[in-house]
Amino acid sequence: MSDFTAFIGSPICRYLFFPIGGCLFGIWVKHESRPAGSKLERDDFAVGLDLIRSSLLMFLALTCETATDLSATYGSIDVVAGSVELTKLGAHARTLSEWMSVAGLIIFFMCLALFMAARLVSRCGWDRTHSRLRLLPGIVVPDLLGILSLCLVAHY
Repeated sequence: MSDFTAFIGSPICRYLFFPIGGCLFGIWVKHESRPAGSKLERDDFAVGLDLIRSSLLMFLALTCETATDLSATYGSIDVVAGSVELTKLGAHARTLSEWMSVAGLIIFFMCLALFMAARLVSRCGWDRTHSRLRLLPGIVVPDLLGILSLCLVAHY
């Protein structure tokens, strides 16, 4: 196994570099989309809702891929005649089925987290007198939820 492959598969990459890098990348993209010469602004750091939404979409894609794999496994079970292969396919199908049952709950809770974070930002996250986001409820809390969402997707 190459060093790069080992690094990409390591927990430090999965749970630290991927989520933090995703957050920093989102900040960079927001800043770059502003007119040339603009300074980095507080609103550029408000990427949490985007991260949660992206994590949810990645997890949905992963769930669809798992469902396709499960369907193919069931199709293979119907064709296979050997008991050893049948046992392996059955165990694989059981593992995928268990994952699919948990995936529904994860999708539900990710949607709930997205809704709650959006609600928090709309209700408490804005400083109405200065028309800008407040630091803790408007930026930090949603960003942390976004980073946790990326960690969750990276786990699966």
